[in-house]
Amino acid sequence: MVSHMALSQVQQDDDVFRTPEEQYIVEDFCRHAAAEVRLWNDYGSIERDKAEGVLNSIDVLSLSSSRPSANGITGDTLDRHCKVESLTKMAQYEDRHVRLCLEQLETLLQENDAQRASYIMSRLHMHATVTHVWAEMYSLRRFSAASPQS
Repeated sequence: MVSHMALSQVQQDDDVFRTPEEQYIVEDFCRHAAAEVRLWNDYGSIERDKAEGVLNSIDVLSLSSSRPSANGITGDTLDRHCKVESLTKMAQYEDRHVRLCLEQLETLLQENDAQRASYIMSRLHMHATVTHVWAEMYSLRRFSAASPQS
């Protein structure tokens, strides 16, 4: 991970994350950030993956078969709509956990060394910002793929 490489330069003879708590939270951050990016990527490539016959997260989501129709929409169209909505909610869930990890890690780092905390957190926040930029791009790609071409 690029952020890990950048963070490893804090001091060559020093661990970046010094305590078990710091290590645990940053590992949790990485898990949630990776899941969020994967979900947004799949969200943005639903139509392309379907056209190419490539597996997408939406293909493995299971829904209850006893759902009522929504605005007269039933069957596969409703399934697809519900799955897309679920995929979005799961990505947002991961995003909330990424933010929570950042908040908790920053608090913990500030308690130990404010200067070090600033250095580390600026890089982790950059990573989270890049994730948000990609999420926006995937969303735009999905909408542009679904728009009628003129």
